Amino acid sequence: MPPPARVLVTHATEFLGKATTSALLQSLPASKLFCQDARFADEGERSAFVDGLDVSEDRLEFISHQDVGKIAEAVQFDVDILVNNTAYPAVRRKFHDIPREEFVQTLDALTVFPFELTAKLLPAMRERKRGKVIFVTSATAFHGLPNYASYAIARGATNAMALTLAKEVGPDNICVNAVCPNFVESETYFPKRLRDDPKILAKITKPIPLGRLAKPHEPADLIAFLASSKADYITGQIMPFAGGWA
Repeated sequence: MPPPARVLVTHATEFLGKATTSALLQSLPASKLFCQDARFADEGERSAFVDGLDVSEDRLEFISHQDVGKIAEAVQFDVDILVNNTAYPAVRRKFHDIPREEFVQTLDALTVFPFELTAKLLPAMRERKRGKVIFVTSATAFHGLPNYASYAIARGATNAMALTLAKEVGPDNICVNAVCPNFVESETYFPKRLRDDPKILAKITKPIPLGRLAKPHEPADLIAFLASSKADYITGQIMPFAGGWA
């Protein structure tokens, strides 16, 4: 029987971070979770994150580093499961008005960061011939998103990275997948102030075949499934999670 899984979730206070942490704690009951977020330098942020989670102190460890090398050092360059829960603002701007710096910063946050972190943690997985890498991206890459080119392009690049990496490390028994949400109740992309306005909410949900926003636990449960042994034969999948929109 393999030892308890070591799991790293990045940007844990944003996007699907907390919901994913909660789902992983339940689906991998003997696991050790490392939760990374710059906000964890503040004790109040750590306490707020733990609030509502059913977890003992020895199962959860906080990492406040933002530097990829220091994050890798904090987990001793060794995890069994990596959840790249990257998040970055989707800035509305016409394609020809996007400043180069803004475009590069978006790529750096959503594509370069998970690329560098994954590259540092892969050697240990390859050595033991076992591991899971899950990229949390966006369904916008399937449709395109007018006036949000930087964001959609970066998410699409990360989807391509997941697909390519899956083929490269499959022989090492490492599964790589991307979960691509859109229209999820999250403060990162659909904050409560928008969801509480009936007119705005109706506009947001109009193009969704299921007619509603997803609850955070719904995509988080899919991530937890992919991280589990039940998904050991699933790799190279880029999975939209958008209520039928993509």
